[in-house]
Amino acid sequence: TPHQVARLRSVTSAEVSPDGRHVAYTLSIPREPGVDEDGGSWTELHVLDVATGRRRPFITGEVSVRSVSWTPDGEGIAFLSKRDGDEHTSLYVIPVDGGEARRAASLKSSIGGYSFSPDGEQVALVADAPKDEAVEKKKKKGFKQEIYEEDVPYTHVWIATTYAEEPAPRTLLLEGSVYTVRWSPVDARLAVSLAPTPLVDDSYMRQRVRVVDSADGTVLAKIENPGKMGAFAWSPDGQRIAMVSAADINDPAAGRILVADAATGRFEIRLANYPGHAAELAW
Repeated sequence: TPHQVARLRSVTSAEVSPDGRHVAYTLSIPREPGVDEDGGSWTELHVLDVATGRRRPFITGEVSVRSVSWTPDGEGIAFLSKRDGDEHTSLYVIPVDGGEARRAASLKSSIGGYSFSPDGEQVALVADAPKDEAVEKKKKKGFKQEIYEEDVPYTHVWIATTYAEEPAPRTLLLEGSVYTVRWSPVDARLAVSLAPTPLVDDSYMRQRVRVVDSADGTVLAKIENPGKMGAFAWSPDGQRIAMVSAADINDPAAGRILVADAATGRFEIRLANYPGHAAELAW
């Protein structure tokens, strides 16, 4: 019935633990039609034991959990959420063996993405710069006009020490607006996708990957992927970066596989003649 359709639950993401013993997954829970207040579905965190098939609810109820991943040591499950007491979306980690979730990092703006260093002691965060207090004061006095593609905030990479209140996370001064960050699995390098501006056309057509030093933001290599780009990932040895990329600037979608040398940025396009589009990839 339509009522049953509105109550359908679905798994929205799944991440296998480093040792392969567990799968952390998010479960979308629609609001009860005619009972709950109007709004989007809640998203819960559950964990599946692969050997036994037993699942355990970890974070449930009126919650919104997203961007789930495992910590490098496999002992915790990281996720983004805005919990009690949070002004903005923060990064949390909950132990897989049980216990309460602990805030691993927070900023003065909402965190949109993250990636841990190989030892888990640091984390790269993707977030907008904090809002200008002077602008916010003017909004409270009625200056709320919105002008198309003006005052769109740039997104930056922040480096934080995991679980530490001090020192405060530091910003890497990169040229452009950041979309995604991936920490190298072997050292202190980051792979960062940037566009010249945060405007929508640039986000589609001009995102490019830069390999940078997490210490000071120095650009170590540039990967000039042609046209649109999708997901990208480091090879386990940190020597290469693969991505879903357009074949050229006129390609209407990112659908080829590009493999680049992480040290030089030189790349090759794979599946050039494949009669279809790649959507995701993994090493």
